[in-house]
Amino acid sequence: MWIAERLLEEAERELSDPAAIEQQLEAAERAHERGELTDDELADIEDELLRRLTGQEGEWYGGTHA
Repeated sequence: MWIAERLLEEAERELSDPAAIEQQLEAAERAHERGELTDDELADIEDELLRRLTGQEGEWYGGTHA
């Protein structure tokens, strides 16, 4: 059980790591520039990453429903 708890803690830490979130945002922006993501898809990804960064995952944010 201890190993599972440690893995969960590490996964949660990675999900909220500002450096990892910034890398994911940059990757999404590059994909958008290459035409791989629509404007709406990029906006959805940006919203999700900002929620993770601010710890508001799963809540209402910016007037939109998560």
